[in-house]
Amino acid sequence: MVAQAVLPALISPLEYLRREAGAKSRHEYVAGAVCEMAGASRNHVEIQSSLSTEVGTALRGKPCRLLGADTKLWVASAGSYYYPDATISCPPHYIDEANGVIDNPTIVIEVLSPGTRILDRGPKFADYRTLPTLKDYVLIDSEQRRVEVFSLEEGTWMVRTYEVGKAALPSVDLVLDLDELYRHTTT
Repeated sequence: MVAQAVLPALISPLEYLRREAGAKSRHEYVAGAVCEMAGASRNHVEIQSSLSTEVGTALRGKPCRLLGADTKLWVASAGSYYYPDATISCPPHYIDEANGVIDNPTIVIEVLSPGTRILDRGPKFADYRTLPTLKDYVLIDSEQRRVEVFSLEEGTWMVRTYEVGKAALPSVDLVLDLDELYRHTTT
C-alpha cells in the first residue's frame, strides 16, 4: 500500500479573513491554505523595534508610511495574504481597512530567521515581485549582521549586501544604519 500525502483543506479568502479576525495567533493565507506563523526570536523582535524607530523617524513629513508586522499584504496574482515584518507604502492603499490589508507596498521588509529564510528568499519573493508597486525588497538577517536590499532597476532585480555602515533604500531615499538596527541584538 502506498501512503498518500494529506493536503490541507482550502478555504476562500473571505473565510480566511473572518477566521483571522478572531484568531489568537497570526496565519498567512497562501493560495487557499492557511499557515500558522511561528513566534519571533529576541533578535527578531529587537530588529523590528529598531527598524520601527529608525524608519518611522526618517519618514516623518513624507507621504510614505511604515506599516508593522500586523499589516496584511494581499498579493492578488498568488491569491495570498502575507504578514511581512514591515512594509513601506507611499501612501498605503487599504483594500480592506477593517482587516488592515494593503496591496501597494513600495518596500517589503522581512527579518530572516532559520524557519523563514528559505520561504522569504524563494516563494514569497517570487510572489512579492508580481506587485507592480514594489521597488525594494529588504532581507535583514537576525542571526548575523547582514542586510540585503533587492532593488528593481530598469526591469531587473539588483542586490546590494551590507554588513557595515548604512544600507540604502533607494525607492524612498532612506538609509538604515546597521549599528542602530543591530544595537540590541546578540549578533
